[in-house]
Amino acid sequence: MFSIIDWKLGLGAILIFWIFLNFGRSLPLLKMIPRHIKPLSIVVPLLWWEIGAISFQRWQLAFTPYGFLILILWGIALALYQGFWEQRYTVKRFIKIWWRVIEFATTMTLIIFIIMSWGH
Repeated sequence: MFSIIDWKLGLGAILIFWIFLNFGRSLPLLKMIPRHIKPLSIVVPLLWWEIGAISFQRWQLAFTPYGFLILILWGIALALYQGFWEQRYTVKRFIKIWWRVIEFATTMTLIIFIIMSWGH
């Protein structure tokens, strides 16, 4: 499933799409996207796909389900932290912070996978 194209080509396509989203904000089609949605937020599902492609093509192991489980556990930990430690839990704030954690963790995981797989 993840081995349709080489992961380096897929990464290049995602990078081109991300650059297009960053610099194409003035295009009529992209004006429909709300301003508060960042281009990285749109690209995150594609990055998950690329993490799965790299892990499957390099090690014959699909890392994506384990990554989803980790992100869900981080969400639970964040909800517990906001609810019991800070005593001010709101759904909007939780989703905003959790999505930032997902963006950061996804980007770092992809960078680590690229470094581990590049020479082989």
